Amino acid sequence: MEIAHSDSADADIAAAAAELDGQRLLAVNVEPLQGRSTFTFDLGGLLETSPYDDSEDEQWLVYRVSGDVFTYRADGHYRWGPSDEQPGNDIWLPLMLNQI
Repeated sequence: MEIAHSDSADADIAAAAAELDGQRLLAVNVEPLQGRSTFTFDLGGLLETSPYDDSEDEQWLVYRVSGDVFTYRADGHYRWGPSDEQPGNDIWLPLMLNQI
């Protein structure tokens, strides 16, 4: 059952986020050619992302305790490195299908 989507009211999006709060992330399925990603959680939660307008927009980020961040764009490129990286110094690499 869908609780919210990108055009939903803020309260509905907050309710959807609350449903995922406390769930453990089990898997991330990325489709670089389509720009879609699916996050699967242990208590049945599911989060799906897809491109909005600009395929070079950052679509999602995952932070590590170390301070590193994995950033994924809808064009299938990613960046992995320190979260305090200066703009312009980042290197975007294509996510290859066999990396998933």
